[in-house]
Amino acid sequence: MKNPLIFVSTCPSCGRQQLQHGHTRRALTKLIESRQIIDAYCLECDVVWAVTAEERAVIAGAITTRQGSMESDCVTGLIETKQQRPQAAQ
Repeated sequence: MKNPLIFVSTCPSCGRQQLQHGHTRRALTKLIESRQIIDAYCLECDVVWAVTAEERAVIAGAITTRQGSMESDCVTGLIETKQQRPQAAQ
């Protein structure tokens, strides 16, 4: 697949964060703009689910931030950082 945008989504079945690499930046942009569901998949549980609203927001932010960039198309660090902030504040 050409230029996949890798992101993390939490499996609702096992609760583990799973890398998602089945979508290109262009496909994710179209799904976000048209407000369609972005599917995620857990290989271990064989479960497909729609990413959460929070995960969609992180993906959309990463797409916007990296629009003209040649950086690696991986959003996992942004999601992990965002999820750790509330825990650190406690």
